[in-house]
Amino acid sequence: MSPWLGYPGLGTGTCYVYASIAADDDYKQATSADVTVTFTAAAPAITVAASTTTTSSQNTGTLSATVLTPGTGPSPTGAVSYSRDTGTNGNTSSPVCSLNGAMLSVLSLGLFHR
Repeated sequence: MSPWLGYPGLGTGTCYVYASIAADDDYKQATSADVTVTFTAAAPAITVAASTTTTSSQNTGTLSATVLTPGTGPSPTGAVSYSRDTGTNGNTSSPVCSLNGAMLSVLSLGLFHR
């Protein structure tokens, strides 16, 4: 039975591992050089959905996100935040879009009046 009772995916770090063979009648003991294995943080998958994808300018839309855990590790505990894409993620939002937390709405047309 293994003395390691941890769970996969609980941390990041670097392990250095080597192999060795005991001496016998014909050969001396030998040890290999280390091999380096680095464990990095896994990236969860996240999807976002809107309560509606088409609505009038008098209405609002509510956003929700689903976070999927990679592998068998614990669920991510970071806070989900929403951002209006200004080209960073491949699309540019119209300037009339207003985002407040998970609530998406259109800016009042009065804000553009001269």
